[in-house]
Amino acid sequence: MAVASVFTDRTGLEIEIQVGSIARKRCQKPPSPFASTGTVTVECAYYGIPAVAMYKTSFWTYLIGRRLVTVKYLAMPNILADEPIYPEFIQDQATDANVAAAAVKLLNDPALRAQIESKLARVVATLGGPGAAQRARRRHSEIGRCREGPLKSFCWDSILSLLALLRWAA
Repeated sequence: MAVASVFTDRTGLEIEIQVGSIARKRCQKPPSPFASTGTVTVECAYYGIPAVAMYKTSFWTYLIGRRLVTVKYLAMPNILADEPIYPEFIQDQATDANVAAAAVKLLNDPALRAQIESKLARVVATLGGPGAAQRARRRHSEIGRCREGPLKSFCWDSILSLLALLRWAA
């Protein structure tokens, strides 16, 4: 269930904050939504919506996360494209000035928005059509057959496949 709140800032600008599932009609205004770097960026990509991606967490969580996760980007479309489609502002870069400047740039540059939309369409095309859950289940059953032996509940094939996938994603 999506939850939206609209408030007016001190300059009179109406700002809508939405938590939960998005819909294309909601993302057309404003034309430059702000998104956390998680799966909402995939949802924005699906609808072809340019966005500014940001993420901020506690210092220790960030420090540990940077040691454990070795990806160039945090926004899912950027990871999938292996290039910065969405401008990303992570941790100390996620300042009001940086995020606002990126949003203004998107709002004022139709060519940039069109370029982002084109790149998003290419990313979405790589995701495949409906039925992802069934394909994942079928693939898992193909690779997840456990070998017999003292550790038969320990599926080496699945673990090796997962490691290969993680290596590919990095």
